[in-house]
Amino acid sequence: MKPSFGNRSGHARVRLVLEDGTKVTRCVHSLVAEAFIGQRPTGLQVCHWDGDPTNNWVGNLRYDSAAANAADRERHGNTCRGEKNGNAKLDRGAAKKIRWLHKNGMQAKDIAGLFGVCRETVYSIVNGLRWVE
Repeated sequence: MKPSFGNRSGHARVRLVLEDGTKVTRCVHSLVAEAFIGQRPTGLQVCHWDGDPTNNWVGNLRYDSAAANAADRERHGNTCRGEKNGNAKLDRGAAKKIRWLHKNGMQAKDIAGLFGVCRETVYSIVNGLRWVE
């Protein structure tokens, strides 16, 4: 069975055909955890110790809370912030240039127009609320 990786999270998925002919798509890490660790407790998620969503070895998987899974992603640098966010209009270099332009007297509305963002975004960058260095 060949897994697909058609999602942004990087988790491998497989398509299964159930006994009644119904087709379902399941994440490989969930299948491995259920088969070798046991049924997932209500409210918990399957987490990867090493932060690599393609490493589905049973020793790399555990059940844990959503908060612990988010802390893992943060620790491994896998959170979808900044340039990793698929909806990001700016990158680190653009944020640095925005700070430089503002510091050297360019008005926020002009900077916003130059980068295709709103003034509030420029102010958030300049004030260290977004794209913190």
